[in-house]
Amino acid sequence: LPPGMYTLSFELEGFQTGQRTVQVEIAATIPLDVKLALATLTETVQVTGVAATEIAQTATVASTYKSDLVDKLPLGRTLQAATLLAPGVNDNGPGGNIMVSGALSYENLNLVNGVVINENLRGQARNLFIEDAIQETKVSTGSISAEYGRFQGGVINSITKSGSNVFSGSFRISFTNDSWSSLTPYPGDQNIDDTVPVYEATLGGPIFKDKLWFFGAGRYEKGSQNITTSYTAFNYAREDEEKRYEGKLTYAINQRNTAKVSYIKRRLDTKNNNFGTIMDARSLYDNANDENLLSVNYTSVLTNKLFVEGQYSARELLFLGSGSQFTDIARGTPIWDRSRGSARFNSPTFCAVCGSGKEERSNWNAFGKASYFLSTQRLGSHSLVAGFDTFKETRKNDNYQSGTSYRIQATRTIINGTDIYPVFTSDGNTYIDYLPLVNPSVGNDIRTYSFFLNDQWRLNDRFSFNIGVRYDKNSSKDQSGFKVVDDDAFSPRFGLTWDVMGDGKWRVNAGLARYVVGVNTAIVDAGSSGGRTATFSYRYQGPAINTSATGPYLTAEQALPLLFEWFNANGGTSRTTRTAPSIPGVTTKVADGIKAPNSDEYSIGIAREIGNKGAVRLDYVYRNYRDFYGDFRDTTTGKVTDPNGRSFDLVIVDNTNSVDRSYKGLSGQVSYRLTRDMQVGGNYTLSLARRNFHGEHSGSGPV
Repeated sequence: LPPGMYTLSFELEGFQTGQRTVQVEIAATIPLDVKLALATLTETVQVTGVAATEIAQTATVASTYKSDLVDKLPLGRTLQAATLLAPGVNDNGPGGNIMVSGALSYENLNLVNGVVINENLRGQARNLFIEDAIQETKVSTGSISAEYGRFQGGVINSITKSGSNVFSGSFRISFTNDSWSSLTPYPGDQNIDDTVPVYEATLGGPIFKDKLWFFGAGRYEKGSQNITTSYTAFNYAREDEEKRYEGKLTYAINQRNTAKVSYIKRRLDTKNNNFGTIMDARSLYDNANDENLLSVNYTSVLTNKLFVEGQYSARELLFLGSGSQFTDIARGTPIWDRSRGSARFNSPTFCAVCGSGKEERSNWNAFGKASYFLSTQRLGSHSLVAGFDTFKETRKNDNYQSGTSYRIQATRTIINGTDIYPVFTSDGNTYIDYLPLVNPSVGNDIRTYSFFLNDQWRLNDRFSFNIGVRYDKNSSKDQSGFKVVDDDAFSPRFGLTWDVMGDGKWRVNAGLARYVVGVNTAIVDAGSSGGRTATFSYRYQGPAINTSATGPYLTAEQALPLLFEWFNANGGTSRTTRTAPSIPGVTTKVADGIKAPNSDEYSIGIAREIGNKGAVRLDYVYRNYRDFYGDFRDTTTGKVTDPNGRSFDLVIVDNTNSVDRSYKGLSGQVSYRLTRDMQVGGNYTLSLARRNFHGEHSGSGPV
């Protein structure tokens, strides 16, 4: 049933009719008990309200937030804002990304209408929604059913509104202004005083009453923001124009069969975008994000106890026009200032006119499940669910780093207002980086095949259980088409709810669970040559440029041809590199037998219902994370040879030398320990990413 308030009537010959009103929440199964009194001459109707359901009545640690509640609270109206209301959730990941129950920020499962909206690389939810169209959002952070997989953190599940037999709609205008935000004092920094409206509209109703309903929504925003560059204090306006649309049809074929089709479209055009820390206007570019989501859902009531459901969905995301529009040396070569934290100028990062000029990050998902309700006198009732789930995501891009496949790391720069002059010294402290594309991408193929069985078992009025198991088979090919992941795992799930007094007031919950996440696309492609660029770095030892204290100085357009004239005349890319090159597919490999990261969870909690409208719950959640990724450099047996015949150490991406992480939900403590001793005398380097309540960090050092 769609989420909402329902009134149920219970009738039996010789008894009075009973009525109950119950709130059905998203992805929830609600147990309901009714006692019917013997019929008398005067019939009475019993109408009873119920308290919050999910928070108290199941072992799942979850919170559900309806749109009317979110609208009233002093917070943003995005999915992220609603998600942050849930316990165990914070936004301390990189760039403010969401983290749940101690997991990494890319290890959550984000759903809209049951469709995965995770962005492939960083795992964050895409804005494939319209705020006024969201009906409710459910955040599950512990003791989660076996129906859900491919995550280690939590499941964020939102559902949008549907049409009904009554026409209804909304129109909203929200306003923002760049000047309403205060600025940290910085020379030259300023705001744009421009009030920007955001328009939202929804409309739903019947096409044919009791048969066919529609729902539609739209959102439009066009605004600008002033940005001041670092070091040069150059001001420019970044303009964003965003359009979102949603359409949904619900068709009740008959009382037992229902079909739904939903389509969501988003287009974001950005003027004066950039990547990294820039210092000039030549590092800006115009680009666009174009994405859409399609889902088709079918449900059927085969008998009064057997239900089936199937769904297919596809999400497509394209990045268009990112990077330089030029491929000549003077205008297509970015320069980094080594003295200012590699701040860049002269040309954008990436190339918009090399190869296809676009990047695709997409997924599709198909699942089917059957639900059976079994009622027994001695062993209570069982809500059995069995099904399969097939998920594929793909990333396809030729990741050119510049318009020329070169990048210059200047020793320093001379800045005069917005004029920037690169300083190329002859002592080897200016670097020439050569970044050639190794091979064109064929697109990676990251798949998970899953089967699950789950039983919500209600033994009696005091005890209920959630018992399930999930099987996930991970099979992944990188962007060269080579298979790098072939792993499978079982995920048992167990939850217990004990009604202490038998009156529904006090409940004790406990759970055991294992979660397995899919292997991230960055790991799958770590050793891929498809669509990846190699890195060869050389020292510049030619004539000094712009080293005079008084000038005159050469601009980047004038200085770059002189630098490359010396470089090409003195061996070019056959020169000795200053460091070991990085050549995807040659110097970096993904180890055989790499595993999907997984975790074990233990939880215990207590819940108390307060009257008919309130509930409070406290849970303690402990997670132990395993098979965390790392890499090491093999300096003994792992020698590899580059195309010029030079020998280098091999970097192996692996999780056999894994890091064991733990998360404690109440205390907020996170601990780390190495689970495998390194060989005595081995010359290894361990690189790892760790995260705690203050965000994710990375570092490396000798072991």
